[in-house]
Amino acid sequence: MATEFFGFIEQQSSYENNILSALKESQEKDIPLLLWGAGNVGNKAYEYLLNKEIQVSDVFVGDKQPNQIFHGKTVLSFDEACLKHKNFNIFVARILRDENNDSILSAKNVTGVYHLEPALFFEESDFDIAYFMKNKEAFVWTYENLADNLSKEGFIAFINARISKTYEHIKKFYCKDKYFCDDIFSYRDNEVYVDCGVFRSTTIQSFIDALHSNSITTYDYIYVFESDKEKFEDLLELSSRVEKLHNINKRAWSEKSILAYEPTAVSNSLYIKKEESIATDTVDNILNGNKATLIKTSMGGSSLEAIKGAKQTIIEHKPKLTATVYSKADEMITLPQYIKSLVPEYKIYFRFHTYSTLETVLYAVCK
Repeated sequence: MATEFFGFIEQQSSYENNILSALKESQEKDIPLLLWGAGNVGNKAYEYLLNKEIQVSDVFVGDKQPNQIFHGKTVLSFDEACLKHKNFNIFVARILRDENNDSILSAKNVTGVYHLEPALFFEESDFDIAYFMKNKEAFVWTYENLADNLSKEGFIAFINARISKTYEHIKKFYCKDKYFCDDIFSYRDNEVYVDCGVFRSTTIQSFIDALHSNSITTYDYIYVFESDKEKFEDLLELSSRVEKLHNINKRAWSEKSILAYEPTAVSNSLYIKKEESIATDTVDNILNGNKATLIKTSMGGSSLEAIKGAKQTIIEHKPKLTATVYSKADEMITLPQYIKSLVPEYKIYFRFHTYSTLETVLYAVCK
């Protein structure tokens, strides 16, 4: 099994250096470089390019907000970018899903389109072949403990995308149904859903829709953790329309505490940096021994902390689990290991919900 696994792993890649060389050559020819994206991916990409001594002339987005400023630049619409620049290169700095981008990518003003695996801009440690070889036994363990071929093949593609710095490896594994995959999860009456954040009303609605698509019209409770003040206000408004919704104005964590917190979500349409202290609590404390049937966490590198705070709930009730595993290099190793250490019977799956390694989600279920 290990020999088969290692045979699929790329040993080196020059893709990143080739992209940087092409961008520098264009810069020398005075071809403007425009950043496509002004969210957190855009912010990280902008900093990355500046660090590589590559200048960004302008920034554009598909859905422009009035008077939007990004690193001192007025954010343009694509039409405005085309009016301002006769010819330009695009650096893709946004999360691509199953949307049609042909009208932008093939526009006559566009000289070239460049992209790198966006996780490159967020990694706390370099994910290269040296990192992989240093942790090869743990990667093999994860591979051998995945429950289906789609997860195994996608896991290899994930590793290759991180090593090569291009998301071409992962694109074919894209699937839509984030957090509520019918090919993995089954549902029953009396579900208790615990959403550990980050809160989005669409996720709550997707849970309800998943029940309805399985001919289930009721559930027992929905618990939602959300520490951000503005998002919590949105959550309170949602409570007036969604039954049995319990709001917790704290961050789900491994212990009850106070933390310094900077939002790390990568898909925000507008990057705004802010820091604040927040209260935390655990799933076990909130449920106080009561059951959960599904626990979801999407917390920008902190999913393991939230899962640790649900230790007793997981051992006693064996809920379905779903967690994002792309913000830190080791999450695809540490989360499966921890879950299996609590309940060895859990089956582990990976699914990929963008055309990159961002929005990679772990699913775990006891069948």
